[in-house]
Amino acid sequence: MKTRLLFTACALALTTQVLGQDGLYAYTRVLQGDGYAYKCDVPKYKLVTLYNIKNERTYLYCMDKRTGKVYSPKWGDPYLIEPEEWILPTCYSIVNQAFSPETKAKDGQRLLGITLYIDPLKGNVMEVRFRFLSDPESIFWDVPTTVFRNMELEFKKLKFKVTEEAQNLNHVLFSWDQDPSETIKYTLPSTPLNPGGSIGGDGGPATDWEDGTAPTPHFTGAAPTGQEEESEGSNGDGEGLETDTVPKTLP
Repeated sequence: MKTRLLFTACALALTTQVLGQDGLYAYTRVLQGDGYAYKCDVPKYKLVTLYNIKNERTYLYCMDKRTGKVYSPKWGDPYLIEPEEWILPTCYSIVNQAFSPETKAKDGQRLLGITLYIDPLKGNVMEVRFRFLSDPESIFWDVPTTVFRNMELEFKKLKFKVTEEAQNLNHVLFSWDQDPSETIKYTLPSTPLNPGGSIGGDGGPATDWEDGTAPTPHFTGAAPTGQEEESEGSNGDGEGLETDTVPKTLP
């Protein structure tokens, strides 16, 4: 009996040690919180897609209701969202304040991809999606889901001014990459918004903006673009949602 108890205790200790090394976002799973649950999709190229299991748009294309086809914005197309001075500072502040000083001080991969799914009629944030690398060297490796949940709730308090053009779509995407330690304190330049679905003129990380020449945000309804690979199942479980392709780099 003593031998059996000792074996059981050793097995539990080993299991705990192995699970502790995995990190929260090492593989595809559902993470249960207090009154909510998040789905963590981790494909073979290790780009985590993290979202509330109640989300219905995580892998949906944005469709143009006039044509029934995927919306593809072009240079010079009408705005989907009216540019306002509060948008970038507020969005960056929500991310910055969500993470602890200890997490922000860590070394390692630290770009977080955030996508807001905006209602094309009312301008409110319907859903939020997060993307980051599944890697022990990532500062997000063991960040509790409560951090992402708090950001989701804060983003859902925002309301954007949608245009008539936006009302022809099933949703509008607003995406950017952010180091959680970054903040923005400038006012929005009065330059045109560019299609593309991300902050930054080249679609890359939005960093090093101390010189005051920060790029303007991109609001779009287009599906993510870039070097792409097929998603492993719609919504991570192969059921229920129309899927697009999942880029290897952050959207």
